Amino acid sequence: MQGDLRAIRQSAKRETERAGSIWAACGLVWLIATAVLHDVAVLGTVMYWGIYVGAVVSTVLLVRAIMLINRRERQQIDALKKRGGF
Repeated sequence: MQGDLRAIRQSAKRETERAGSIWAACGLVWLIATAVLHDVAVLGTVMYWGIYVGAVVSTVLLVRAIMLINRRERQQIDALKKRGGF
């Protein structure tokens, strides 16, 4: 049970780190786009959509991590209830 919990935490940690990295990259792209590409409409549009897609992907990763934690928590509570320990 402890090994499962540790694996769940590691998986959730990887998901949140991945999402955080994508958010950081989106922020960096946004800074570069606003500083350098504000005169070039086509490149600005491409950068905008890149940020938008990155934000959506990172939000999905964060939601997946939260759902994983909640699902595993429910499974552990159910297992404890079956054994009479909760």
